[in-house]
Amino acid sequence: MAKPGERSAVTAEMPSEAAASTRTRPPLAESRGFAIAAALALAFGGIVVPVLGWCAGVIMVLMSGLWRRAEKLIALTLPFVVAALAAVCISLITQASADGAQARNPLIPASYDLWNSLVLFEVVLIPASGLWLLWRLRRR
Repeated sequence: MAKPGERSAVTAEMPSEAAASTRTRPPLAESRGFAIAAALALAFGGIVVPVLGWCAGVIMVLMSGLWRRAEKLIALTLPFVVAALAAVCISLITQASADGAQARNPLIPASYDLWNSLVLFEVVLIPASGLWLLWRLRRR
């Protein structure tokens, strides 16, 4: 029989309520709120705090465990793959227009027009990748 103030062998093996509640609660990176904040930081962090906000969003997305590895890879690399393909297309168009004709064709955009369009395209693609992650999160 246990003396007052001492715990019996059975109660000593049982975890305390505080320890049990911390084990059942998911860590911050596994919470749905953290994942929502990560996707929003990825989408709009670069607009609020240029470059650093987007970098914080990338780190938060990589830390979150609610998305699959493939989803993270798609969301983080697709805007840059599209930008690289667009840059190659821009350089090919400007080379073809410069090599083929002496006079400038007004129907073919100048290289600075295409680069400005590329920047605008990225301003749309990066937030779209963050919003896509939010859409993927809705079922989990």
